[in-house]
Amino acid sequence: MKKKKLSSVIFTLLLIVVLIGVNIGASALVDKYPSLQVDFTVGKNFELSSEMEEYLDTVETDVKFTVLMTEEAFENSGSYYMQINTLLKKMALYNEHITVEYVDLNNTPTFSEKYDRINWDDTTEYLMLVESGENYLILDMDDVFESGVDYSTLSKYITASKFEQAAATAIFNVTTTEKPKVVFLKGVGEGDYSGLSTLLQNNAFEVEEINLTTTDIPEDADFVVLFAPSVDLTDAAKDRLYTYLDEGRQDGANFIYMPSYEDVDCPNIDSILEHYSLSIGSGIVFETDSSYLISSESLYLTLVDYNGKIFMDGLTNDNVPVIFPYARPVEIIEESESVQGMLYSSTGAGIYPFDAGEDFNYEDVLTEEEIPVAVISSLENSNTIVFGSCDAFAEALLNNGSYNNGPYFVNVFNTLAEKSSPDIVIESKSFSAYGLGLTSYSQVEVLSFILRFVAPALILVAGIVVFIRRRNK
Repeated sequence: MKKKKLSSVIFTLLLIVVLIGVNIGASALVDKYPSLQVDFTVGKNFELSSEMEEYLDTVETDVKFTVLMTEEAFENSGSYYMQINTLLKKMALYNEHITVEYVDLNNTPTFSEKYDRINWDDTTEYLMLVESGENYLILDMDDVFESGVDYSTLSKYITASKFEQAAATAIFNVTTTEKPKVVFLKGVGEGDYSGLSTLLQNNAFEVEEINLTTTDIPEDADFVVLFAPSVDLTDAAKDRLYTYLDEGRQDGANFIYMPSYEDVDCPNIDSILEHYSLSIGSGIVFETDSSYLISSESLYLTLVDYNGKIFMDGLTNDNVPVIFPYARPVEIIEESESVQGMLYSSTGAGIYPFDAGEDFNYEDVLTEEEIPVAVISSLENSNTIVFGSCDAFAEALLNNGSYNNGPYFVNVFNTLAEKSSPDIVIESKSFSAYGLGLTSYSQVEVLSFILRFVAPALILVAGIVVFIRRRNK
């Protein structure tokens, strides 16, 4: 009888040990092989979407995602980060061309030296580097998260993850061989266009710089950009630009001009604009409609309205505004179907003239009409676009997810270049509802702790109790 009891006890203890071992082993397997993970979330937030899997099937070039912190720190940043990390691992398992690495920038100061096109001065919102061959780009928080604003604290909070869409676009941009060429003109006391240059390179455009006074525009240039010059084009430069626009390309040439917010006399530039029935107004646009103002302290930090008919296809969210500070008005000399406004002020705007005197009254110059601040004019084989605000292309605004500057300007370039993009749309994923009622990363950790340790411990205690009770009978 004693032997029978002893064998029962041994069997019970062995069973408990096996259960604990299986549980720990299963947890280790899930950590190593994310595809074994069971997703209890309502929206299957930890699973690759079918659209993403279909896109990954087309990727035949090596692509590396480097998370810019340790894996532990990344996952501990919250549920959305944990989701992204899981999806990264599943992407790597799904396609052998995708690899994932982690680097702690604080302990690896030389890492950034290889990537000199990226501004490493402030990496607060950088999440990961995506690279393929010599091509690379940064994905930051605004790229992968949708966010809201808590106006009581003026702080942003995450509302959803759009990581899969961002990852697909990033893969496309670092692997595509289709790179339209953008030529920036130098030697005219130009403004700082580094933010725009970086933005275009990150979106699969080739960038080149030339001095138009001494160098012809390359025949394969898709765009020529003149950014906030402080002096006029020389006669030779003007002639070269005319040649490019009128003769240089049969499949379409594009001249992009951002005038300075200062009053610069540029008759040669003006003559080119007049050829396209455009001119730059003398002054700066101001707003009196408070809903178009970023700050009540300045009437020149303004939001603008879209022309909903052009350059909207391909724009992910047209509910997000473009900020257009210190904008010059763009005047249309002769209305026609080939000349279209792109961005407008409100009807409560006016123009502060450069020659305003001390007795200037803002109310005297209110137009009660929308003022065009960005216009496109098209001739047979060419387009000229004037963006009245050079400040709208500041790096801080291009990378600010609260405004649509970066996405809108890239979309304009993409549209004019007829540039393809990943032909997929992947819905964002929100953690507002869980199948198990879990609403935060901490709750997921609690459940994991219970299943891994508490439950086995309770089973062990129960086994011991049964053993003691049987032994005392």
